[in-house]
Amino acid sequence: MKAKLLSAIVLVIVLVASNGFSVTLGNWQGAAAGDANHPAGTGKWSDAYWNKPPTKLPPGPGLAEQEIKIAKPKLVCTIDSNAGNYICKLSLAGGTDAASAPKLEIVKGAYLGIGEFRVGSGGGALTGAAGSVVQTGGIVNLGDNLMLGRAGTSDNNPNNGTGYYTISGGTITYSATNPKGNLYVGGTGKFGPCEGTFTVSGKGANISFKKLYVGSDGKKSEGTGTLEFKIDANGVSPIRAAEGVFLDMVGAGSTTKLAVSAIGAPPKTDILLVDNQGGPVSNTFDTVNGKPAAEGAEVAVNWAGAGYYYKLTYKGGSGNSIAMQFNRTGAPAVIPVAPAKPAAPVAAPTAPAAPVAPAAPAAPAAPAK
Repeated sequence: MKAKLLSAIVLVIVLVASNGFSVTLGNWQGAAAGDANHPAGTGKWSDAYWNKPPTKLPPGPGLAEQEIKIAKPKLVCTIDSNAGNYICKLSLAGGTDAASAPKLEIVKGAYLGIGEFRVGSGGGALTGAAGSVVQTGGIVNLGDNLMLGRAGTSDNNPNNGTGYYTISGGTITYSATNPKGNLYVGGTGKFGPCEGTFTVSGKGANISFKKLYVGSDGKKSEGTGTLEFKIDANGVSPIRAAEGVFLDMVGAGSTTKLAVSAIGAPPKTDILLVDNQGGPVSNTFDTVNGKPAAEGAEVAVNWAGAGYYYKLTYKGGSGNSIAMQFNRTGAPAVIPVAPAKPAAPVAAPTAPAAPVAPAAPAAPAAPAK
């Protein structure tokens, strides 16, 4: 009897663990009244701002089918200490754009080990599908993939995710036991186009992935992916891809953009953008700073009234990396600006009312007999 009961319990556990649905481990609520260091609506990962009533997030690792959510518009969650090693998912969504997206700040002293990391996770929140991460320090250790912009399958919530990740310091890498460890910038998930932007600012970060995909997941999903580099006097931190770089893999259905600007006087030397340690780069970006991005395309970067001109190559570094080769300085370049949306047409004036015909005069009354 005991053996049968034990078998039944094991069967129930297996069924729950394999049903494909995520169980929410923690749902970020923010600090309702704020504190001395954060404005209202924000707080630290390590504090009791999770779930209702407020509790601390259970320590890792959790289960692979569980999910941690940061899904309320404009709320900020800060990691400044060891958050632990989780194998579950972490999803950010809830805004309609970058300004309203919930944000995860990863600062000096932080450590986060996490499974599948979804930034801009479609279908996760009624209020929107945009999410944001800003890393200025600390360590992110991936146990799965990092997805910026993921399509969901919700019947009620927005499904086309938009994800933003900006890094200026610290380290993002993948664990030695992680069979995945890829970065997907735009175009992951089930259905619908998504958008992702990965921004590297300055040369203070260490960035490593196994594979880099921009604009798609290399399968069926498609979207818009942007790699943005903000150069300082030392150049910029390169994105290291151990096993290959894949751009625009679904053709006309995806869009890939490269954006380069300056936050200091750019160096008059070659600048490595993506250190590809795999085979040749698959395909090219569609545009660089709004212009065609074929091999040898000119890349203009303006700073302090001068233009710094480079040539784009997909054969830099050891022969398979994306780099900019310094060419010359000169007058500042005119950077294309996306045209403003046309104003809605003004309705045609209402036609004047037709004139009213005067009434016919009444017939004279007949004289009385």
